[in-house]
Amino acid sequence: MNQAEQRPEQGFDLTNALQRDTRLTVRVQQLGKRPSEDLDRSSWAESGLGAPAGVGWLQRCITRLEQQLAAGKAS
Repeated sequence: MNQAEQRPEQGFDLTNALQRDTRLTVRVQQLGKRPSEDLDRSSWAESGLGAPAGVGWLQRCITRLEQQLAAGKAS
């Protein structure tokens, strides 16, 4: 194979390598998020602050207040 024939093939290989790199980068980022999220949850639970329950309560309060505010604006 001469150099002229190798250039397109090398370009194709480079394109494939770049696409694979992009896919692997996305996958690594996804895998990195999962343990950190699990660690956050377990840290909160072990701290004794009861954050998950407290957060749920706050979210329900916020939702109720937003609904009341929307109902007040509608009337």
